[in-house]
Amino acid sequence: MSELSIPRVTVAALISDPEGRLLLLEGPKWPGEYGIPAGKVEYGESLEEALRREVMEETGLTLLAPRFLEVQELIEEEGFHKAAHYVSMAYSALSPRCELQLNDEWESGNWFLPEEALALPLNRPTRELIEQLHPVATQEQVSL
Repeated sequence: MSELSIPRVTVAALISDPEGRLLLLEGPKWPGEYGIPAGKVEYGESLEEALRREVMEETGLTLLAPRFLEVQELIEEEGFHKAAHYVSMAYSALSPRCELQLNDEWESGNWFLPEEALALPLNRPTRELIEQLHPVATQEQVSL
């Protein structure tokens, strides 16, 4: 059995700033689409530890009050740079500061109000999380 044939457990963070804006990132793993910080859980690491580590590595941000949202399956996800099967534990969290220190996994990042975020080209898992957390913004998009 190859490593590719084994689903990997990952974590992902939909991060808000104190003004209610959401962090969205652009990079080569999701060409042409915005995403959120995410990564693999290491052996012996709790989900929350993995979440905090991945966010720190990818963005330089610390998290306050991570809250579990849902399990998302990404099976050979359209738009992702490689064929893979991930079982992703998605969280929402607050960051007390907004200055980003991106690693080489991301090319750029910015903060958007939920309604602005939904107007962007988002990868499927990110869009689903924003729509779940911000249904008013979703309804505004539908009525436009």
